[in-house]
Amino acid sequence: MSKDPGYAVNTICASNHNLNHTKKPFKIPCGPTVYVDVDDTILMWSLPEGVEINDDRLVTVRCRDYTERLFPNIYNIDLLKKMATRGHAIVVWSAGGSDWAEAAVEALGLNSYVQAVSGKPQYYIDDIANPKEWIGKHGYFEIDGTRIHGDNLPKENK
Repeated sequence: MSKDPGYAVNTICASNHNLNHTKKPFKIPCGPTVYVDVDDTILMWSLPEGVEINDDRLVTVRCRDYTERLFPNIYNIDLLKKMATRGHAIVVWSAGGSDWAEAAVEALGLNSYVQAVSGKPQYYIDDIANPKEWIGKHGYFEIDGTRIHGDNLPKENK
């Protein structure tokens, strides 16, 4: 199985874009917004040492005709929940497309925390040339919560 379902899902979803739509776009609630990636952020493709494919901790994600068992990154999932509880709007995205992001949210039981799902942005258009000036804080954490890099986020969860 492919590590990233993005190609297959994006190929299927490419025909779903309707440039002649007339309804208003979905509006994310006002206030701070946190964007969270799926693959290797809240769901890990590589299993930690000692974890087998039949381990009870894995979640089954079903998207269209595709099924995968993946390991949840509890640290990042807890961080998502904390941010939502503090009033942040949560958007979950994936390079695999919005269907894959939605399937991941459902498999993890995160529907009550997440306001929207989306494909991962491939491009942005803005008047500010340097994204670090506006895009906000960034964090990347290992499965144990150790911060690899990021801005103003906890270094460890110990």
